[in-house]
Amino acid sequence: MPLPDGCVALLRLAPTGLVHGHLEELKLLADLVYVSFYGTLDRWSAFLKLKHLLPAAFDELQVEIEMERELRYSSPRLRYVLTSHLQDITAKSTLALKFSFFPDGERVLWDVAGLSVAESEDREIYVDLLRRMKPPPDFPDDREKTWQAMVDRRRPFDSRMHPLERAYGISTTVAAAAAPPAPIPVGARVVYQVTYAADFASEDAELRTLQRYVLDGLTVLE
Repeated sequence: MPLPDGCVALLRLAPTGLVHGHLEELKLLADLVYVSFYGTLDRWSAFLKLKHLLPAAFDELQVEIEMERELRYSSPRLRYVLTSHLQDITAKSTLALKFSFFPDGERVLWDVAGLSVAESEDREIYVDLLRRMKPPPDFPDDREKTWQAMVDRRRPFDSRMHPLERAYGISTTVAAAAAPPAPIPVGARVVYQVTYAADFASEDAELRTLQRYVLDGLTVLE
């Protein structure tokens, strides 16, 4: 399967007489493998032109890139527009679409569960959006505590600066028709964790201003 930065494949060496059995096993294993799609924007531009090779999951996704201006992402779950007011958008900026398996009604889907856009591979300046679901009742208590912190927008989801490994970040959560300061609706089962990180920022007020740019371009649809 092609990726923006190369390809991923399952490979097995077998005698000719056993090829059919091995192919069936590899098809089964392929249903259990998932990858994220990562690359610089110049690689993404070339990758998106290979429409006949794109996975079926891309049928409902749109990624549009205008260098030096904006990047647009659209799906039935989420729309996001990143402009150059927030960070540089160049051929060397990077985009990651984070795929995962998750339940959707009675089905289990392989779909985008997050995306991240970085100014470059050399700087810690990026926007990160992550889909989070309410955990089932039989999950460990720490998962429920984290979920409640996201719903209530408690630390670290309280739009206050916090240290990351090589930068400072600011995080909050957004649900359908519930961008801050609107509260997360009672009974919400999906929220998006929104983080903006910058290696140059040193004050809450500065990061909050930049976070506003992130939120203004984000629309949750599910």
